[in-house]
Amino acid sequence: MEESRDYRRTRQTLGRALQLCFRPRYRGREHVPVDGPVIIAANHLSHIDPAFIMTATPRPITYLSKQEHFEGRLRRALFSRMGVIPVDRDMGGSDALALSPEIDPRHALVDWMVEKDNPFFAHTLVNRYWKHFFTRG
Repeated sequence: MEESRDYRRTRQTLGRALQLCFRPRYRGREHVPVDGPVIIAANHLSHIDPAFIMTATPRPITYLSKQEHFEGRLRRALFSRMGVIPVDRDMGGSDALALSPEIDPRHALVDWMVEKDNPFFAHTLVNRYWKHFFTRG
């Protein structure tokens, strides 16, 4: 995915602001491939965590967020520039795949993972991947 000018500008602005306010330290960035498919499964505790991920990765990312986060002009504009795809969780998330530039043939798995009625699978998967990739000394 090519990094757009809006995405780059938003990432640079957010990166500076986050660096000034929080002074984050990122570990494991070398595990993120420069190109090709990748899934970054963040076990986040706050709504600002996707902004940290966006500024920490060396490549543009696209991620899913519930449609309610797009309410309001400012948030809708910011999320659109950040590569966020809105997901209607009541519909099972399949509408988000139609908005994706490249539809992955494994969309049935993605549908199942983002279903509102299946929080256990996603939570367990994220925790196991996080432990495997980011807790090595």
